Amino acid sequence: MAQTSMASGDITDGNYYNSAGNQTNLWQYITASGNNGTYITTEDQMGGAQSCTVRLSGVTDPDVATGHRVELTIKDDSGGGGGVEFTAKLLDSDGTLRSTSPAFTYDDPEGEGNFEKKGWTLSTSNANAISSAGYAAGLRLELVTDDQMMGGTNSFFGWASLQLPDAPTPAPAATRNGSAFLMFVDT
Repeated sequence: MAQTSMASGDITDGNYYNSAGNQTNLWQYITASGNNGTYITTEDQMGGAQSCTVRLSGVTDPDVATGHRVELTIKDDSGGGGGVEFTAKLLDSDGTLRSTSPAFTYDDPEGEGNFEKKGWTLSTSNANAISSAGYAAGLRLELVTDDQMMGGTNSFFGWASLQLPDAPTPAPAATRNGSAFLMFVDT
């Protein structure tokens, strides 16, 4: 079974607000699938990107550099015109950049205003750069929106997580008849 690291604390709020209308504990509003009515949102400030950073829950270093994937859900109220660019940056626990997503846009092909799932897989070099201490202390995820049309569009993140392979299983201790034993050899 894979490990999942979810938002577990706020680092910076920026101009983001939670679905309750305040800036308290943004992280609690992006830990579900985005379908439960909770989210974080920001309104374009007529130029310039908006960002917030959350701490992710600590996990065990998987000791492999494959299978690291960041997933999130996004939407905006532009009607799916693609004017807002959504990006995310995965940071080590000390704030060092480890990976940046491609720019995502909200398509809303059905015109229903539902959240869309987006994500990217880290390269092996990006995954290898993550420190063991970073996994344990909690990596950071910076969420960024930029309204390219500068039209006052509201942008939303409904969920964000890091998916990782399982941690390695420790080798079993040597046993004899079900009990641990220690052997000394005198030379």
